[in-house]
Amino acid sequence: MSCLATIRTCVFVATLLVLTTPAFSQEKKLTEARELQLTAPVEPNGNANRRNPRPDVPPMPMPEPRMENKTAGAKTPANNALSKPQTEIKIEFAEDASQPVLVMDVVGGFRMKSPDGFEPTPMLQIFSDGRVLTGRKSPLVKEVKGQLDLVDLQSLLVFVSDDCRFFDITSEMVKSDLEANRIGRIMDAGTTEVTVNLKEHSNRVGVYALPNVAGKFANVPSVGSMIAITSRCRRVISMTRLGSEKEAMNALQSVNKSVANEDSDVPEFTLVNLQYAEQFVDGRRTATFVQEFTDGEKNMMAHATYQIDAKGIDSATLSVVEQRKQRGR
Repeated sequence: MSCLATIRTCVFVATLLVLTTPAFSQEKKLTEARELQLTAPVEPNGNANRRNPRPDVPPMPMPEPRMENKTAGAKTPANNALSKPQTEIKIEFAEDASQPVLVMDVVGGFRMKSPDGFEPTPMLQIFSDGRVLTGRKSPLVKEVKGQLDLVDLQSLLVFVSDDCRFFDITSEMVKSDLEANRIGRIMDAGTTEVTVNLKEHSNRVGVYALPNVAGKFANVPSVGSMIAITSRCRRVISMTRLGSEKEAMNALQSVNKSVANEDSDVPEFTLVNLQYAEQFVDGRRTATFVQEFTDGEKNMMAHATYQIDAKGIDSATLSVVEQRKQRGR
């Protein structure tokens, strides 16, 4: 493995984390009320000795993708009407099960040139039978397979189609809404694309520089919906890449142990705070948790990274920064 390839991967991962962090607060607020209707709540940590999380950002439940080790016989039948969420748009799939029903990707923008012979794949593909495939933008990263329970898949698509009104949104609409709110020009950013293909409905929406505009323009309906959709998709990606719910809990316990060892004012993390996870071809794994909290009158942002090296040794690191107020807010 060349040093240049390693450097390229590090640059890509660092850039992705920088871009996704500013959108964290608004995504959390936007999805909270909607996901409360679709998922079970997360138990509070009950730690009264730590500072309280942001009072204006209540805990949000975690979507629970079922991992690949779940057997086919354990799935809920797709034709079980009692288990299906109610939806305004009929959630039916085309006969070709090889085509994904939901795809999320980031295209364009400034990035390192891919090595010869390497073809990047979409960040997320979900198929009608619940199969999940997370993509890669570097040859050092693994594509990871997972499995959503069919009821969870239905809930996700109801969330996208009804709660977020995805089929009423167009790329031109989002662009026009942003221009109407006088957004400044952002250079060399990527375009976040979401595609949903149902039997009777199909739509693709691309938003230029979505992570960059999320913080200031989340109250614009079309932008807010796209933030909520991509936020939920990223959680599916992260849980799939971690490999199992047990691995997710191991990562969570490790970062909270790091918080306790630092004797900091950071509240304990929960799975709600899981923002990004990755698997590498050499066996390394990483998971990043992000949360906002208040320290007196200061708004703070805490990042915790859990990693397993190629030898299987795990560790966790914590960093805390004060957030600057955005202009015009």
